[in-house]
Amino acid sequence: MSSFSEAMQKKSRAWNRARKAKPRSGRGFGPPDVPDGEYSAVITSSCEVIARGTYKGVPVVRIMGTINEGPHDGKEPSNAYFLEGKPPVAEGADGMPTGEQRLAGDLKILLPDLDVDGLDVTELETALDELNDSNIVARIGIRNRAKEDKKYQDMYFNELLSSGGGADTEKEEEEPEDEPAADDGEVEAPAVGDVVSYKPPKSRVALELEVKAVSQAKSTCTLNGDGQEYKNVAWDQVEILE
Repeated sequence: MSSFSEAMQKKSRAWNRARKAKPRSGRGFGPPDVPDGEYSAVITSSCEVIARGTYKGVPVVRIMGTINEGPHDGKEPSNAYFLEGKPPVAEGADGMPTGEQRLAGDLKILLPDLDVDGLDVTELETALDELNDSNIVARIGIRNRAKEDKKYQDMYFNELLSSGGGADTEKEEEEPEDEPAADDGEVEAPAVGDVVSYKPPKSRVALELEVKAVSQAKSTCTLNGDGQEYKNVAWDQVEILE
């Protein structure tokens, strides 16, 4: 287990309370060195634990948006989420949302198939790995502000433009529809909302359950039904029902 996951487990209560946060939006802004507006950007992330200073021991997630079009191609605005374990701010109340709330809301836009409301703190790092593996392109908005001669920049994720393949996906769509697909032995991936048949361990019969979350990185899914939840179920253990 990485140091990031270990640090997050100590603050699991704050994450569990904040993960229901709603996505934020912010349109019509721009970074300091480009005209105001929205930009298409490739989204990536990283996570670490601060080793020294005021925030020593605090896990931090950074989400980067690398602009991929126009004269500002290659510039990288970013957000830093300091996951300090503070109680979440009530919706509509004064005060800035916590780092956990901001991150939970943004992940709901960037990974729409991920069940963020049910995401356990131990699964957060895996979700960030999935974000990096998903070739996500989003429409971002940038807000610049200053306070006491210091400049700050906020990045908002206003729209998910594409994910899961980019240019390769377009090539697949251009192939003739009547061309038979190659039998490569791959297991069909379920999607959120699918009803599947799954036989849990020690159960005599298979159950009809709903897919609540899918992990492309791990080829697993989370199933829910009759008040029971089954996590980390391999795709080849479920049968998608018509």
